[in-house]
Amino acid sequence: MNIILGKSARQNLGDKYIVLELDTFEIAGELVPSYCVLDAGDIPLSEMQDIPAWVENHDKIMENYRKQNWNFCEQMIEHIQTRWGGALNSFYLTLYSRIQELKQQELPEEWNGSIKR
Repeated sequence: MNIILGKSARQNLGDKYIVLELDTFEIAGELVPSYCVLDAGDIPLSEMQDIPAWVENHDKIMENYRKQNWNFCEQMIEHIQTRWGGALNSFYLTLYSRIQELKQQELPEEWNGSIKR
C-alpha cells in the first residue's frame, strides 16, 4: 500500500489502482486528505466482483467517522478489516483504537475528524 496526500495527487491515478480515503490532516490551517493506493492487480480474481462493495463500505466508515457515528464504524471495521489482502489492517486497527478514545471525550461541535499536524 502506498499513501498519497491531496486531491490532485488522487486525480492523477488511472483505473489500475484502487484509491481509498484515509485520514484528513490539518496542516497550517489547510485540510489535506490522505489516500491509500492499492494495485488492483494484487486482488485475487475471485474477489474482484466484491471490490465495489468494499469501496462503498470503506467510504461509509470514513463518512460515519466524521459524523461521530461510532457504533456504525466499529461494526463496519470488524466486517471489512480483513479485506484488501490485509493491506489496510493497521489503518483499521488504528482507527478502531482512536474511536475508543474519542467515545470517551466530549468533542466540540465543529469537530470534523481531521488530525492536526
